[in-house]
Amino acid sequence: MNKVYSEARCKITWGEAPEEVKSFLVESNLTEQQADALISDLLDERNQSVKKNGVRKSIKGSFLAVACSLLLYLQLSTIESLSAYEIRRFAAVTLIPTTLGLLWGLWKTTDGIMEFKSPEKFKGDIGINTN
Repeated sequence: MNKVYSEARCKITWGEAPEEVKSFLVESNLTEQQADALISDLLDERNQSVKKNGVRKSIKGSFLAVACSLLLYLQLSTIESLSAYEIRRFAAVTLIPTTLGLLWGLWKTTDGIMEFKSPEKFKGDIGINTN
């Protein structure tokens, strides 16, 4: 029974459809009621993991967005004293990467919030979703 439970848990964690996992459990000599109860518990566990990953992702994205916003503000406040040539070089070297970092942080924050609010919509392996 432990091996069947572990395999079912892995299948749910990897993002397989509950119907496929149910058929696997029924083939492994569990009743449909037992399979439904086990799948319900495993889906709850998966949703909690997705929510936890979403919170982590939101926090990391928020920190990145705030840090890049502050850096962008500092960079833009020093741009007044530069010549036209220096501004172009300054923009290519510092402003563009900082702006991209800001956009990436905002995206990760939004993505994490969406995962937290509706974890059942997340598809795929939750193990690779921790960045």
